[in-house]
Amino acid sequence: MSDFVPPRVRLVAARHGRQLAVAFALLGLVALALSGSVVTNSAATTVTEQRNVQSVESTVETSAVVASNDSLWEAGTRLENNPRYLKNDTPVLTITPTTTAPDGTSVTHEVRLGTRATADGEVFWEESETLVSETTTATNGTATSNATVDIRELDRRLNRTATRLSNVGTMEVRLHLVTTYDTGDYVGEITATAPLEVTRNAYWVDGDVAAQQTHQTPVTRESSSSPDYTTAMLLFAGSTGAFAASAILWLRREDAVDVDAIRQEIHERRHEEWISKGAIPMWMDKDHVQLDTLEDVVDVAIDANQRVIHDPRWDLFAVIEGDMIYYYCKNGSWEQMAWPSVDSMEPSNVEGIESSGVGTESSPGGGRGAPPDPDDEDAWEQL
Repeated sequence: MSDFVPPRVRLVAARHGRQLAVAFALLGLVALALSGSVVTNSAATTVTEQRNVQSVESTVETSAVVASNDSLWEAGTRLENNPRYLKNDTPVLTITPTTTAPDGTSVTHEVRLGTRATADGEVFWEESETLVSETTTATNGTATSNATVDIRELDRRLNRTATRLSNVGTMEVRLHLVTTYDTGDYVGEITATAPLEVTRNAYWVDGDVAAQQTHQTPVTRESSSSPDYTTAMLLFAGSTGAFAASAILWLRREDAVDVDAIRQEIHERRHEEWISKGAIPMWMDKDHVQLDTLEDVVDVAIDANQRVIHDPRWDLFAVIEGDMIYYYCKNGSWEQMAWPSVDSMEPSNVEGIESSGVGTESSPGGGRGAPPDPDDEDAWEQL
C-alpha cells in the first residue's frame, strides 16, 4: 500500500488490519470452494421434459335457416353465429358442438337445455332436456354433432312456466355442453355453459360455449453439460484477489506500520495552508515548548497569526512567537534534535572527532573528548 493511497485509508487499514485480513482470507476460501464446486457439480443436471402433449378443445357453433318469405333475409339463407336471431324469421336454432382432438379420439357430445327458477339467489325449481348425446370419432382432428331447438315451442313452454311462477321468482334458460373423450393415451371430460336468451322478437346464446384441456406426461432424465468455466474462473480470480488483499492488510496492520506518521500526514494535509517548509536554527536563544500533536502547533499558529515552519531534516514543526518556540516532533525533543548524545556514537566516530581536532585541548570545544560548544554556530558542522 503505497503513498498514493489516501492516508485516512491507510490509517483505517492499520487500525483494523488484522480483522480485515482475516475477513478477506475467509472470503478467499469461500470463493475458492465455490469455484471448485462449480467445476465438479455442474457436469450433470436433471431435466424434466413434458412429452406426448395432447390438447382437446370443444366449442359450440350456432346457425339458423331463414324460413319466412317476409324477412330481412332471403328465404333459405343460413345465418351462422349471429349475435341475434329473429324468432319469426329463423324459428329453429341448430346447435353444432365441435371438438378438435388427435385423430382417432373417441368423443361423446352431450348438449342439454336447462331451465331453472331462482328466488333470493337460490334455485327452487329446475328441469333439464337433453338435445343430443352422440359418440363420434375425431377425423382429421375434428369431431362434430348436431342438435336443434324449436324456439317457438321453447317460448310457449317458458311462457307457461313463467305464468305459474309469476311474482315468485326469476326464470333462466342455459345451454350446457359436456364433452367426454378418450385419446388412447388420456381420458377426460370438459364442460361449458352459457345463457340462452329468448325475448318477444329475438333469441341468442349470450356468450361463448367453449372449453379446453391439455394433457402431457412429465419425463425426467439426466443431462450432461459442460462445467461453467467462466463462473469458476471469476470465482477463482475473486479468491486470488481476496488473498492478496488479506496479505497486504496483514502487512499494514497497526503493529507493522508507523501509525503516528500516518496521523501526522493527515494533519499535515488538512492544515497545509498554514505550513511552510524551511530550515530552523537549532541553537536559537529561546525557550522551547513541546506540544503533543501537529494540530496543537497549528492551533498556536492560528491564534498568533503565524506560519508553521516544517524542517524536513528533523521532521520538526515549529511556531516562533516572541521568545518562545512551540514545536512538535515525533522523533524526540528539541535538545535531542539539536544536540545528539556523543555517548551513543560508535568508537570509530569518536576517533574521527579526535583526529579532526574537535574536542581536543587545543580546540575551541574544550578538553579531549568533550562535545563542541553549543553556542558555536558551526558546532553542528563540526560534528
